[in-house]
Amino acid sequence: MTSKIIFTPRILSEVQNSISKFDISCIENATIEELQEKIGKLILTYSSKCYNINPGGVILRGRINNLNDLFTTTEQLWYPPSDKIDKIGRCNNIGQSLFYCSIDPKTILRELRPEKNNWITILECSTPNRAWSSLMPIGILALKNINNDLYTIFANHFNTSFLISENDKKINLLLETFLTDIFQKKEREFYKLTVAISNILLIDKKVNGIIYPSIASNFDGLNFVLRPHFADSNITPYHAAVYQIVERTGSRYFLKRIYNSSFLNSHNLFEWIKIPDNNIPPAEYLI
Repeated sequence: MTSKIIFTPRILSEVQNSISKFDISCIENATIEELQEKIGKLILTYSSKCYNINPGGVILRGRINNLNDLFTTTEQLWYPPSDKIDKIGRCNNIGQSLFYCSIDPKTILRELRPEKNNWITILECSTPNRAWSSLMPIGILALKNINNDLYTIFANHFNTSFLISENDKKINLLLETFLTDIFQKKEREFYKLTVAISNILLIDKKVNGIIYPSIASNFDGLNFVLRPHFADSNITPYHAAVYQIVERTGSRYFLKRIYNSSFLNSHNLFEWIKIPDNNIPPAEYLI
């Protein structure tokens, strides 16, 4: 990604032409490396910037419990080691560890999509009361509409000083829209493209992660994907709870908390406490 370059109308026309000719069907037989090279050539003119963002509040990770068994350690709810990653994700390739997290339980539910009677475990984590540095955004037009804080951060993104000319601004808006259109596709067959985009955004080792709107939330929630070492240095688990999906009707979920683990011992093992039946009424979430 480049900056401080004044783009001419001819370059703007070439970018428009390249986007219109980009064949998304090419992903079927292409490798991620080939797609990365193909998209990389297209977005050489993309001028972006990293942001320092304070996530505030609580950082959340969630997983559906296997056969309603309890997890025993925080490692089972952390990012998996690279040798355990055998499926491609939205931002990670097979064998590539990244830390996905959110700040909203509704977003966790939307991403997990549990069924009735499933158990889900949500891990709550703290983070230092300071901004996370060097996060690369994607989906800026959607991000700034999620809440007032993000609007303040991103409202002037396309008018900032690193975009010198009007053509520069137009090219960035075109490419941002192009990348977001790809990134928002929900079908897993597009993951090779979204991984290629993520690899390009993370090619600079100084970039600590990506912030993007939750696709499962129809851009109404917020996700972070962080480099493992950055997550380990900035996020500390302190509480976990297990919930049972007692009812699901369309987009309406009723969750009942059935276990708590307020204390994590020195080995990061959960010490689960069973919550007596009928002690806490089900919480309702409309997602």
